[in-house]
Amino acid sequence: MKKYSVILFIALLFIGLYPMLSFAGEDYMIREYIQQGYLYSQQNNHEKAIESFNKALKIDPNRGEIYLYRGMEKFDLGDIKGADNDFSASITINPHNAASYYLRGSSQAALGNYKNALDLYDRTIKLNPNVIDSYLRRGLVKMFLNDYVGAMKDFTNVINVSPNYESYFHRGEVRDMFQDYAGAVSDYSMALKCGEGDFRCYYNKGVSELKLKKYENSIKDFDKAIKLNKNSADAYYFRGLAKGSISNYKDALKDINYAKDLYKSNNDNDGYEKAVNFLNKLNSNNN
Repeated sequence: MKKYSVILFIALLFIGLYPMLSFAGEDYMIREYIQQGYLYSQQNNHEKAIESFNKALKIDPNRGEIYLYRGMEKFDLGDIKGADNDFSASITINPHNAASYYLRGSSQAALGNYKNALDLYDRTIKLNPNVIDSYLRRGLVKMFLNDYVGAMKDFTNVINVSPNYESYFHRGEVRDMFQDYAGAVSDYSMALKCGEGDFRCYYNKGVSELKLKKYENSIKDFDKAIKLNKNSADAYYFRGLAKGSISNYKDALKDINYAKDLYKSNNDNDGYEKAVNFLNKLNSNNN
């Protein structure tokens, strides 16, 4: 799966698919190169797609949408700086195209320029308030900027219009930040109902259940998390905590020992030390 496929798919909702372009009265070769680039893109041959868009831009360097198309190919190749330059060029040519701001917001966020990304997503929403993914991306940027109240509002906006895994999951993260663990568990549960049962959701839900002292539920969540990622020292550690909390010291010792070994192999000294300390506590309780 493409690393940035979701972002690029949403962008196409703004600007339409390549073959649908109309070039009446324009150089026929521009359309040919764009269609050629589209076909290469569909084959995941992004280098060739970029070559085609380069040829189109050589004929007419003032078409903002071609910079967007080329930028998306660069984005997909991981050339974020190059993509950002293309998205910026598109904005300069056409400052009223919401897709340009959306995509540059994504590239600025990927570059760690979160304040710039926030401004770009604000402009995207002002130009086109109907593409709900813009609110999701803005919410994520707000989290990086520690604006958790603003992030909560954006994720809730998404949930009210078009609920999905990411909106519930990230709102759950915000609720964890506010120590609303029951609310976080509810959101993680809804995220899982959306059909994407990934490690982070089960892990986060397990931690929140643990903080609510719902130890059995927490253990079940960590069981599922570990099934998806057997190398997570933290998952074993917290499952060990949950098992120790219900006096299942034998299984707790196994989990904490395993976590200790994983922490050591990962050169995680803090993790290793906390596992050793808890092992000492368990051993004293078990004697």
